[in-house]
Amino acid sequence: MLPKLGLKKESALMIISYAWPIIVETSLQLLIGWVDTIMISRKLGEIAFNGVNTANSLLGLITLVLMVLVTGSNILIAQYIGAKNPKKASEIVHQSLFFMITTSIVITFLLTLFGPKLLNFMPVENQEIIQQANIYMKIIVVFLPIQGVMMLLSGVIKSTGDTKRPMLAMVFVNLSNTALNYIFLYKVGENLHIQGPALASGISRSIGLLFLIIIISQKDFLLSLKLKKIFKSNFHLLKEIAYVGTPAGFEQIFYRGSMFLLNLIIMSLGSSVQAAASYSSKIEAISFVPIFGLSMATSILVGQTVGNNDFIKAKEITNFSVKISIIFMVAASSVFILFGPYLLKIFTSNENTIATGTTILYMIALAQPAKAINMSLNGTFRGAGNTKWVMWVTLIGTAFICVGLGFTLGIIFNLGIYGLWAAVILDEWTRALINWLYYKHGNWASYRLVNISDKSDLTKDIAS
Repeated sequence: MLPKLGLKKESALMIISYAWPIIVETSLQLLIGWVDTIMISRKLGEIAFNGVNTANSLLGLITLVLMVLVTGSNILIAQYIGAKNPKKASEIVHQSLFFMITTSIVITFLLTLFGPKLLNFMPVENQEIIQQANIYMKIIVVFLPIQGVMMLLSGVIKSTGDTKRPMLAMVFVNLSNTALNYIFLYKVGENLHIQGPALASGISRSIGLLFLIIIISQKDFLLSLKLKKIFKSNFHLLKEIAYVGTPAGFEQIFYRGSMFLLNLIIMSLGSSVQAAASYSSKIEAISFVPIFGLSMATSILVGQTVGNNDFIKAKEITNFSVKISIIFMVAASSVFILFGPYLLKIFTSNENTIATGTTILYMIALAQPAKAINMSLNGTFRGAGNTKWVMWVTLIGTAFICVGLGFTLGIIFNLGIYGLWAAVILDEWTRALINWLYYKHGNWASYRLVNISDKSDLTKDIAS
């Protein structure tokens, strides 16, 4: 036993081995995102950069539809792998690929026709930004089916327990994207302007998809995939995927919608507060990386152990994930408190912005342990198939507490950033308390998706 964490060494090593490739992949993605941001903004200017961001914001909302398929299939595959039923898991992959390809092609067609009109609904006053966004999106939507299949296959491979090879594929995608950005912006493609980054993204994703196809074609890959089976529709399996994936999609809609409204409130507090909040969120994002990796690893492992009817190990894995996540977040909070002003100076030299950002980081630090609990337990609930719980708790917390109470305290009661981030802190801790009580109660285990002979023993085992 590991004395301080109360977990068998085998299980601890398993979750760490699943998590570290995801952490590396996410860290590099964050770093490369910053590098690409610097290259595009410096070479093409602020208007073009904002055009890319505007187009990607719209595409981010659209791709939530694709995430329904990705999330639903990943959870089902993990559980069927745990249940020692790779044949059924393979059927899930075939159906997911069929509907991913058809859905993404339809979305591409619709965005080609109506994309410019949709961009006009974005909260952007400068029409030059909209024009740049339209040019960028015309190219990037062509690669949407490739992006969708790449997302799906990456998740499928991870759900089988192999997180290392998808990491290598995504590392290659990110590095090639940056290299192509540099070539198109500074070398052979200078005349491409904003079309250069769009082509770089599309080509790098195509290379990544090829890499993933090679992985699933290997003899050592756990699932048996046949090209001819992809185009045979099975609406019963689609219903299974949608059952677990749709709430996960709505969860993201609720969360992103709430964050959009929160940003509007922040904007109303002035440009200095807006800048400080933006810089603080970039710093905070770094602390999410290890927790995100642990949460995803927890989701995969809980899916497999629940599929194997081993609810004691599922609980054991969850306990470890929560504890180690809290340790990470407490460490991150300490960094925010001790070095907040110095971290903000990386982004700006404006003293007012630094002072405001420091206050925000101090308040963010108070919410970090609760965020660790929420991310870990949400991973467990998703892995067990209970995506509806995560959806409803996210809606209640982000919409009613974070946005509703934040607006009341920050704007109506004129408390500004103190009122707004007090609501953020209360939101995280309220959801953490609700999630923890639900986890201890044990009912989340009854959402196991693969066939079982007796659900009556399920809650009893997990609550013990």
